[in-house]
Amino acid sequence: MSSLNWKKKLVFIFTTLIIFLFSLELFLQVSGFALRLGVDYKELNKRNKRNKIKSTSAYRIMILGESTSDNYWKEGEDGAWPNQLETLLNQSGLEAQVINLAKGGNTTALMMSNLLDNLDTYKPNMVISMMGINDWGETSFIGEVSDANLFLNNLRTVKLFRWIYFRYWASQFEDVHTKFPEDYLEKEQEYFELFLAAPNDPANVLKQVYTFPGSRCDKAVYLTRVVERFFHLETKRTPIQYYLIDQAFGICPHHDYVLFWYFHHHTLDQNRRLTCRSKFPILKKYLLNIPDRTFSYLLNCYMEGLVPPELQVVLDFRKLSLAKKGINKTAIHYNFLYKTLQQRKIKLVAMQYPTLDISILKNYFTDSKEIEFVENKLNFAPYMTQAKKDEVFSDFFARTWGHTTEKGHRLIAQNVFPIVRDIIKSLEKK
Repeated sequence: MSSLNWKKKLVFIFTTLIIFLFSLELFLQVSGFALRLGVDYKELNKRNKRNKIKSTSAYRIMILGESTSDNYWKEGEDGAWPNQLETLLNQSGLEAQVINLAKGGNTTALMMSNLLDNLDTYKPNMVISMMGINDWGETSFIGEVSDANLFLNNLRTVKLFRWIYFRYWASQFEDVHTKFPEDYLEKEQEYFELFLAAPNDPANVLKQVYTFPGSRCDKAVYLTRVVERFFHLETKRTPIQYYLIDQAFGICPHHDYVLFWYFHHHTLDQNRRLTCRSKFPILKKYLLNIPDRTFSYLLNCYMEGLVPPELQVVLDFRKLSLAKKGINKTAIHYNFLYKTLQQRKIKLVAMQYPTLDISILKNYFTDSKEIEFVENKLNFAPYMTQAKKDEVFSDFFARTWGHTTEKGHRLIAQNVFPIVRDIIKSLEKK
C-alpha cells in the first residue's frame, strides 16, 4: 500500500510539472516573450537602437555578414549596401526595413551562435547572407541541425531557464571598455604623424606620448589606432606595429579595441600564439563580456589546442568549439542557417562576394531549392581593370576583391534589389 501511494505521488508530481511547463511555454509564446542569451550586450544595445523595428507591417530583412557589409563609419553617407538596399526598396513603393547585423571581424560560427537570439529579437521575413571570408580561424559552431534539436532550441521555457543561469553566471565577470576618447578623431592623426616621422625610433616617441594629457586607456586607444593605420598602409604586420600594440596592451588590457588588434597581430604563427596565450590570466575576469569579433581572434590563439577550463566553459555555453582539421566550417554553418530558416519559414538569399563564382556557394548545399542565390561577378566585371578597380574597392585583402567603396556598395545593392523586390511582390499577390 505504501509503495502504491508513492507511485501515485510521483505520477501526480510528474503530471503537475508537465502541466506547469506546458502552461509556462504557452504563456511565453502568446506574450511574445523573448530573451537574448548573447554576451555582446553593449554592442547589442547600440545595434538595437540602429535596427529598432520601425513598423510591424514592414517587410523585415536581416543581414548576416562581416566588415564587407558593415557600415564601418559610413553612417553619414549613403552607407553600406544594406542601407542602400533599404532605400531602393522604399523608393520603389515597398514598405521594408533592412536590419544590418554585419560586424567587422565576425565569423559564421559566431553568427550561428547568435542566430536564434537574433531571429527572436528581429523576427525577419528574409535573411540575406554574404559571409564566410573570416572563417580561416579555428572557431566552429556545434549546434545540431536535427529537427529535435531545433525544436528544443525554439522552446521559450528552455531559453528562460538558460537565461536565468546565464545572468547568474555573467555577474561574476567584469565589463571590457568600449568607449573611445571624445577627441579621438582629432587626436588620432596627431599620434600617427608623430610615429610616421620617426618609424625607426618608436620608443623615444612613446616617451613623448606618455606625457600627453589623458588616461592610460585613452593613450592605449590612440596607440592602437596608429597600429591599425600602419597595418593598412603597409598591408602587413611589421615590428613597429608589434611593439606599439604590446605597449597598448600593457597599459590597458581591458579595452575591446586594444584587445582586438592585440589578438589580430598575435595569431599568425606558433610563437606569437604562445605569447597571447600567456596573457590569458589577465583576461579571465572579462572573458564573458569580450565582444564577438575580439573573441574570435582570442580563440585563434589556441590553434594548438589546450584550451583553459575557464574558456572551455564559455565555448560550451555558446555551442562553440575549436574546429577539427579538414572540415568546411562555412558549409556546415550555412546548412545550419538554411535548416533553421526553413523551419521558421523565413526566406534565405545567399549572396556571393564580388568577383567570386556562385558555384562555390551552391556546392555547400545538397538541397537548395528554396534558396535564392545572388552572384556579384558580372556587375563588378567592368571595373576589374588596373585603371578602374579603385573605384569600387578600397583594398584587396581577399586578393581579387576587398572592402568596397560607396560605389562598390551601390553595385551590390542594385544587383540584389530586383531579386528582393520580386520576392516581396510575389508574397503580396498570395
